[in-house]
Amino acid sequence: MNTIVASCARRMLRPSLAAAGLAAALTPGTVLADPPSTLYGLAWEETFSGSSVDTSRWNFRTDVKVLSAQLAANAVIDNGQLSLLMKQENVSGMNYTGAGVVSKQQFGYGYFEVRAKNTTNTGWHNSFWMMAGDGSNTYAAGRYLEIDQAEIETADQTHIPSGLNIWNGQAGTGGKLAAPRCATYAPGVNLTAAYHTYGADWREGAIDFYFDGVKYCTIAYSTTQYRQDPV
Repeated sequence: MNTIVASCARRMLRPSLAAAGLAAALTPGTVLADPPSTLYGLAWEETFSGSSVDTSRWNFRTDVKVLSAQLAANAVIDNGQLSLLMKQENVSGMNYTGAGVVSKQQFGYGYFEVRAKNTTNTGWHNSFWMMAGDGSNTYAAGRYLEIDQAEIETADQTHIPSGLNIWNGQAGTGGKLAAPRCATYAPGVNLTAAYHTYGADWREGAIDFYFDGVKYCTIAYSTTQYRQDPV
């Protein structure tokens, strides 16, 4: 079963940001896009309406990788929204810190979405994704299907890279079995200018990818060649 991840991380010598039935998160206000089927009902929602992140529902990313350390202190509630802060500071041998939140609730098949606005700072990796884990180690054992709804490099705020990483369930970076990707989607807008809804509809053997309610990609994957996450 997968958890929702939203986070900001530094990579590739530039500043970056990363984030599962219908589930919604990181949204000030209500869900923007309708689910792809009227058969869906709302199963889980987070509006970040409190004064701080609800730790009964969320873990923080605390891993150190590539060029940044992820800190719980960088995930703050501000004016009814979750802000993932990115700072230039020396922590754990890194010159930058980022942030991320990971749902404690695990999810199976369904439609997942986040309403988010990207940072205008360049050099950061902005992501909304679903994968097994608690945020302490990106490459922990027990992960099989990683759904990357959006992995946006802030040097290019007009395109949305999306896709899957399929793992063998072992710890470490060497267990990737396949990485099918969508053609990079150009929505025709600058992703820093306003809030947008990023969605993924996960069913057995395929994931549909959505932007503001418009499906732009479908990736099918073998459920016999690769192990399924438990659902």
